[in-house]
Amino acid sequence: VVINPTVTPAAGYKFTADDAAAGTKTVEVTFGDKKVTFDVTVAAKVLKSLKVVANKTEYIEDEDFAADITVYPVYNNDVAPESYDDITGYTVSTPNMKQIGEQTLTVGYKGVEGKYQINVAKMQLQRLEVVGKLTKSEYVEGHTFDPAGVSFKAHYDNGKSYDVALDDSGITYNKTTL
Repeated sequence: VVINPTVTPAAGYKFTADDAAAGTKTVEVTFGDKKVTFDVTVAAKVLKSLKVVANKTEYIEDEDFAADITVYPVYNNDVAPESYDDITGYTVSTPNMKQIGEQTLTVGYKGVEGKYQINVAKMQLQRLEVVGKLTKSEYVEGHTFDPAGVSFKAHYDNGKSYDVALDDSGITYNKTTL
């Protein structure tokens, strides 16, 4: 039972309670010049779960994860969670940012949990950069290209760059004679 110290449910009625804290409370109902009092038991408001509102759910493989969520308390009093201030000081499970696809994350606060989904998309190569200088850049017809002295840096859409060597899988060059 949730008791507001002064509530008017219909014209001519007046409810009052000595306070809205948990415990046994005396309620007074007045109608016209008549009054009646009775006792009710008010249960303590208890946190039972969390409502998690995700502001960001789409991430890219190997992106640095930062939870962008708003967390509301859900109590045992049937009051809409958004009626309360959002919670801070919660914990969020760590997603595997190398795992492509949907993941369910758990938010914890004072022994209760809420869950929400994120999606991790495969990172996409944006550009390849040459790093260094070729040891040999002039050739005579019939010689084979020598890539010594250079390496590459792969730039991805997750904002990260990775060094890539010619012997890494996926990197190829023309090994025929010039």
